Amino acid sequence: MKKILFTLLVLFLITASTTLAQFSIGPRFGINMGSISDDPDYNSAVDQSNHLGLLFGAAAEIGIAGPIYVEVSVIYIQKGEELKGQDQQGQQAEQKLTANYLEIPILIKAKFPVGVVSPYVFLGPNVGLLLSANSEFKAGGQTQDTDIKDNLSSIDFALDFGAGIGIPVAPFVSIVFDARYSLGLSNIIKNPQQNESGKTRGIQFIVGAMFGL
Repeated sequence: MKKILFTLLVLFLITASTTLAQFSIGPRFGINMGSISDDPDYNSAVDQSNHLGLLFGAAAEIGIAGPIYVEVSVIYIQKGEELKGQDQQGQQAEQKLTANYLEIPILIKAKFPVGVVSPYVFLGPNVGLLLSANSEFKAGGQTQDTDIKDNLSSIDFALDFGAGIGIPVAPFVSIVFDARYSLGLSNIIKNPQQNESGKTRGIQFIVGAMFGL
């Protein structure tokens, strides 16, 4: 899988080199409000909430035809969820699940210039490679950290979609803002029990810059 992803990135860069007037690159920074869609659901006594994580990386964009572009990114992102309830002794307990991924979203973008700004929408697949995973459990004034990487699948497939806007600030330089939803498609539990599954979800807010080459 890693060799396939590397080959796709090389092909993208080779293609981009033939159309430099429409090729741009730049950094990305943002936050991910992550959660996990669990099946079966937790009981009503467990409060499930979003896990706020960071994301950062870089993106490359190439114009294909008219308003249509392809954007490929390499992003480090923190996913997970937070749970609150009572442990077996009836004490208040909290658990934070954090999974760190290296993601490669491949997005088809459609831009709709309005004056000097360029609103856009996008859609595309996302492949995430698991780097590390941890469970932090708090109860009775004590904290227990557990490495859970071996319990999770090494690859997470998702579908990303959203919208954004590009604002030029200098010749060949634009600031971009976008909001996206990442819909996990694969079960991240490595060895699930019968009918057990967990799929990642994420609401992301991203800011970045694009430098035309």
